[in-house]
Amino acid sequence: MHRIIALLLLFSCAVTLYGQAIDSDLGKIKSAQMPIVIRGSEVQIPYPILYVHGLLGSSASWQEMSGWLASALGDPIDLEFCLNADGSLYASDAADDIESFIPDNLPSANQYVINFNCNASGFCSSSGSLIQSNQAGIYKQGEAIGMAIEAILDATGKSEVILIGHSMGGVACRQYLQNADHWPFSTHKVAKLITSGSPHVGFDLGSKVLKSPSLFIGIDTDSEAMRDLKNEHTGFLTSTPGVFFWGGVEDQDYMYDDIFYWWNVDVNCNGNIGEEVEGLNQRSMYTDLEFASLYDTYDVVVSPSSTNYNFVGETTGGEDLCSVLANGWFGDFHCESWGWDVPGGATLGHNELPEQLMQTLWALDEADDYVNSYEVALNQWYTGFFTPQSSASDDYSGYSGPYPTDWDDFIVTVPASGGTLNVSAEFDAQSEGGSLLLYQVSTGQYIAVIENVDSFETLSTAVNAGDYIIEFNHEVTATEGFGQYFFQATWSGTTDVVDSTSKEDFRVWPNPASDRISIQCDFPLQSILEITLIDALGKTYKTQVHSELGVIDVSTFPSGLYSVAVRTEKGMLIKKVLIQ
Repeated sequence: MHRIIALLLLFSCAVTLYGQAIDSDLGKIKSAQMPIVIRGSEVQIPYPILYVHGLLGSSASWQEMSGWLASALGDPIDLEFCLNADGSLYASDAADDIESFIPDNLPSANQYVINFNCNASGFCSSSGSLIQSNQAGIYKQGEAIGMAIEAILDATGKSEVILIGHSMGGVACRQYLQNADHWPFSTHKVAKLITSGSPHVGFDLGSKVLKSPSLFIGIDTDSEAMRDLKNEHTGFLTSTPGVFFWGGVEDQDYMYDDIFYWWNVDVNCNGNIGEEVEGLNQRSMYTDLEFASLYDTYDVVVSPSSTNYNFVGETTGGEDLCSVLANGWFGDFHCESWGWDVPGGATLGHNELPEQLMQTLWALDEADDYVNSYEVALNQWYTGFFTPQSSASDDYSGYSGPYPTDWDDFIVTVPASGGTLNVSAEFDAQSEGGSLLLYQVSTGQYIAVIENVDSFETLSTAVNAGDYIIEFNHEVTATEGFGQYFFQATWSGTTDVVDSTSKEDFRVWPNPASDRISIQCDFPLQSILEITLIDALGKTYKTQVHSELGVIDVSTFPSGLYSVAVRTEKGMLIKKVLIQ
């Protein structure tokens, strides 16, 4: 609803839909460069990103993506775990199997990458499978993700994380999100979940004896991970639903595939078997976060037999998180999906999904709605990205993103009344021309806007105590790729901001004015940092330093009431002037 209000109040928008079939752009996408921008203080994103790899993977699975973002967000930090610390394949007790190697003094960062490919002594590898730690049960992966999130939030001081998982890693992220047993807090602490090529209803590649060896090099087909990832357990004459996804009994006979048994059937990894397990797709899904989905439209890893969990025309068998959410859960949730035919090797693009850098950046899109706005603090520089929004394409019409342009919402809290909220923003060339808006949560109204932004803008608005949403809006095409912006919110409280109508510290005349105004101060010019003229909507029309004090030409300014703000080292002085 707020988008409709915004469009009616601020501007009209021509709707442009972006297709998802972007194979022709892949070469450009792979070579795209992140800009390196230096600020006066460290640039952050509102919530740190936690990358989770898939079956037989490691932190190297996300090395290219996290490395590409490093120039803008800083280097990633590995979080290492062993998930089979007791060395036994016959038991799957999380209390004995999970060993964390996260240091007590974990540094604060914007990017963290999990590595489950470690042995019990802490030796980790980027390839292979050390004592099947990266083939362990998904329950144990979810538990480790909870431990990682607790350490990340403690190190960064942030309130939530962004989870992105490839293949089985996306399922592990869901295991954490949908099972409160993994939470070290009272809530899940996830602002956004992105899954990349994840089999959300399991996979079924046929019986064990018919599986292609080329698809399973290095994988133990009796492992806990393979057990959990099954869509169904198939016998010669019977089949039962996969217990991890659909629930059932932890029993070798119930879960057997052909004539083979699993190393163990402790799906919930509590040291007991024979229990009735609630499946992942039987558990509640929390919708107080954002979702995004990346998938290969012709992936051979997922199951065509699960097409009832797809939108019309999809061929992925439950790999599109958005379609699974739409078919399996009710509620008001925001999800964007990106599907295309990914070029690749033996898995025909599945393993190459994390290397699709631009599309992954699109999926990392900041919150589009007020209710899930990303929290930001005062006096801190942040960065965000304008990216294309998903739309119906690739011969299916079941899902498209809710907005044709990118809306990025950030919520900031003003601690007390009687001050000025200042939002300073810088925009790269692709981001110029968008809009910067300020929304007051308590009134449900936009109180300031700057349209058609230039490379640098300052929005200053008198505010009361409460929550305000800083909102960016712009349209970027798939060919353009992305635009980057930086912003900082500062607040000048009652002790720092003085309405100069009751003081004679400086004078503005004539008032009203039509051609020019003169400014005269009763304090030393060298104490002035800058003077800014701001209209009633918060748009800055003029900024100049103290050496330029004197006469200001306002003949080209639109008629209206303006604030003349004089900023000194001690605070800000404001006087109103009417320009006719």
